[in-house]
Amino acid sequence: MFHGRNAQVSTAGIPVRPRERARCEDGSKVGHRAFARIREPEEIDVLVTDAAAPEPELAAFAEAGVRVIRA
Repeated sequence: MFHGRNAQVSTAGIPVRPRERARCEDGSKVGHRAFARIREPEEIDVLVTDAAAPEPELAAFAEAGVRVIRA
């Protein structure tokens, strides 16, 4: 079982400027509705994802002004 208090996120190697709002998301989840809302594109500055993310969804994020990083 996942417990948020035990989660650790490493930003090593991810070029994020101080005070930017970043969202890390598995590419298979990009563009899909979930039980809980994480953040709308207007509420983040950077989206970090992987190669599985659909290109049309990433284009929509970029059009909204979000910097997209595929790690």
